[in-house]
Amino acid sequence: MAFYMAVARGVRAHHWPYGDMPAQPQMAQEEMGPLIAYVRALQQANGIN
Repeated sequence: MAFYMAVARGVRAHHWPYGDMPAQPQMAQEEMGPLIAYVRALQQANGIN
């Protein structure tokens, strides 16, 4: 759920030096599932749980 909220509402930088991530209102909720799965797969491949 946190990933969905981050895409929908944006998120302030806290674990990265790249700045705040703005909301992405152009992204439909049904598009978020595959994106989140990709991000989670990258995290797991890099030992980030």
